[in-house]
Amino acid sequence: LSLGLPGEVLAAPKSRVVVVTGTDPLKMLKSAVRVFRQLEQEIKGKRVALKPNMSFKNPASWGNNTSPEVAAAVAQLCKEWGAAKVTAVDHTLSQRSASLKACGVQPALEKVGATVLAADRKALYIKRSVPQGKKLKSTAIPKVVAEADILIENFKPGGLAKYGLDYDSLKEEFPSLVYCSISGYGQ
Repeated sequence: LSLGLPGEVLAAPKSRVVVVTGTDPLKMLKSAVRVFRQLEQEIKGKRVALKPNMSFKNPASWGNNTSPEVAAAVAQLCKEWGAAKVTAVDHTLSQRSASLKACGVQPALEKVGATVLAADRKALYIKRSVPQGKKLKSTAIPKVVAEADILIENFKPGGLAKYGLDYDSLKEEFPSLVYCSISGYGQ
């Protein structure tokens, strides 16, 4: 778990790694996040964008989507901490409604009061430049992410860089963005 606050990036040598074991995703997440009480204080009244992986039309047991229980636990914590709105967004690779339901993430998130959005239409994106891009000079990012105060994602380290959604890509254009990465792949 690493937390990037405006003006402060907890990366490589400065990052703190929290390892939690157990069987209850909400209890495990709460234990891990206690280390970063700053996030709890930051969330109250803010718009939170969650970027889970809900792309594949496969059940959670296949392991190629975010765990529905973990996604719901993150959304539930955000709600408990007073987030004004929690929206999960992903660009599905299969049929939108089939993917969101089959992977189990949509029903789990909606059960705890989060909004789920399949960003599969151009109208749901904004274009932004990639100032230091060599081949890629611009990219599109979901409006939900651009309008969020806090972004929580769970991709493998570096996985969102190619989409312009990593902290380094977003921090200049969105300097007040709080970026939180929760990865099962280690960070």
